[in-house]
Amino acid sequence: MTGPGVEETAVRERIADLESRFGAPADAGNPLNTERFFAADTGRRLLSDAERMLDDFGP
Repeated sequence: MTGPGVEETAVRERIADLESRFGAPADAGNPLNTERFFAADTGRRLLSDAERMLDDFGP
């Protein structure tokens, strides 16, 4: 049996990078914490810090 293929490894690395960029959701000092996401969602607005992070992350 072989390990994950090159594509799967790349996907796993990309997911880990994205999770790292979001940071700890319960950390009050994290600009992308859960409380800020809920506040943005409740106000029906986008979270600008998250938009910037995703823009930097790329396609």
